[in-house]
Amino acid sequence: MHQQDQIALYRNGIIHSTADPYASAMLVENGHVAWVGGEEAASSLADSQMRVIDLEGGFIAPSFVDSHVHLTETGLGVEQVDLSTAASAQDMLAKVAAWADARPDAELILGRSWDHSWWQDITLPTAQELSNAAGGRVVVLDRVDLHSGLFSSAALQAAGIDSDEAWHAEDDYTAIRAAVLNFDAKKREYFQRQAIRQFHANGYTAAAQMGTDFGGGDTDYTAFAALVNDSELGFDLYGYKGHLITEEDQISSLQQQWGSALTGIGGDLCIDGSIGSGTALLRDPYAVSDQGPQNRGEQLLTETELETHLRLCTSAGVQTAFHVIGDGALEVLLNTLEKVEKATGLPAIQRCAHRIEHLEMATGEDIKRIARFGLVASMQPLFDHYWAADMYELRLGAERASLMNPVGQLLAEGVLVAFGSDTPVTHINGWDSIAAAMNLRNTNAQISARAGFKAHTMSGYRAVGESRPMAGMLVPGARADFAIWDADELTVQSSASRAAAWSTDVRSRTPLLPVLEKEGTRPKLRETFHAGRRVYQA
Repeated sequence: MHQQDQIALYRNGIIHSTADPYASAMLVENGHVAWVGGEEAASSLADSQMRVIDLEGGFIAPSFVDSHVHLTETGLGVEQVDLSTAASAQDMLAKVAAWADARPDAELILGRSWDHSWWQDITLPTAQELSNAAGGRVVVLDRVDLHSGLFSSAALQAAGIDSDEAWHAEDDYTAIRAAVLNFDAKKREYFQRQAIRQFHANGYTAAAQMGTDFGGGDTDYTAFAALVNDSELGFDLYGYKGHLITEEDQISSLQQQWGSALTGIGGDLCIDGSIGSGTALLRDPYAVSDQGPQNRGEQLLTETELETHLRLCTSAGVQTAFHVIGDGALEVLLNTLEKVEKATGLPAIQRCAHRIEHLEMATGEDIKRIARFGLVASMQPLFDHYWAADMYELRLGAERASLMNPVGQLLAEGVLVAFGSDTPVTHINGWDSIAAAMNLRNTNAQISARAGFKAHTMSGYRAVGESRPMAGMLVPGARADFAIWDADELTVQSSASRAAAWSTDVRSRTPLLPVLEKEGTRPKLRETFHAGRRVYQA
């Protein structure tokens, strides 16, 4: 990181600012935006006390906010074998064996991102086959959705399980994984810092960490809390502790224990699982499921547990969040909120702005209920980009798959939508995420680049209840969190298949954004700044 300039004048570029959509220059003083405007005014402002930076046509935009991340798992991914291209069990075993052979001293072999839903033969390897491939070592292979995984015989033995069944899902998967990957807080902090470096290198300066007992529990959150309190980190962290509340005094206890590291209670508290693993809770059975015919998925929390947690958090004015994928899980959540409303009143629920993580399946009536309760929709458009054409249709059938990820309908109903990556489930790239939202398979759900950019910046701050009213904007008085990009072309865009939602004429006073229609033409990052201080340079 570099020392923050007291006064820096950026000029001869394009500034994405609602204060002046024609701005080509920006003055940053003491970590805040002091002024935005044109070149003539910049010339009159420039003096010897300032560091003047010629952008040479570069594009300055507010830095991205990721609304749903798993920091330890993201940092851990650097040391894992990538199985995203594995096309069969034999292919997977070959990749594991090659990785293991290249690391003869490694006691643990980790793999990630396999997805057997598109394999011609979906048969998975056994625990013994994994052990053979890795020379008898511990092997943990996470499915792409992080709701199921494969374990070698040595891994199962380390978790106290006598079985040759390699595949385990949901609670079993979580328990085995936690027993095997029992890293201490220092090691977890290292992985989390690795993850934040990846965010900086992609133009992000803020993220919401979704806590869960997925792996580490309090140990993982201890590492996270250390980062929250690191003033030199150059990154805003908002934490959601994955803790199910059963008694009123648990809330105050968590607040005292974690202090500023606790934004909300919940995060990835799972009401259900994932579509790919066949464990997302559906109203109607899966079209195709490894778990047999008439499978509707799994409900992982009872209505009583949900009601108690929601009622106590709402009464305490604490925001909470739940992992919801299937429409059946969404129905359970909304029905439970109606019960809570009778105890707390609707305004109390609305003030909390409770979050739905991963909202993917919702009817028009569901969306009206979501809006009524004032819920936040935390969504990952890259899910649709990766899985709409194959996994969704395979698991759900063509009709249901065509109605997934109703981003546009949620925004039209006034629901606050915030975008995230769910990294390491999908990759970290704000422009790719916005492009995915512009090109959703559900054409009625597609949105403009402007709406997508807002969902990945300002709305991310609103979703965590950030008190700074100008967070996510580059206007005078706002903190200077921004990135400098090289963009081939800038315009005002709508989704490709709809009539233009915004005029492409600059006289519309709409700030420009990079052209995102074609892959391979994404802006290239030069630098990332947090509070006026450079935290990344390409």
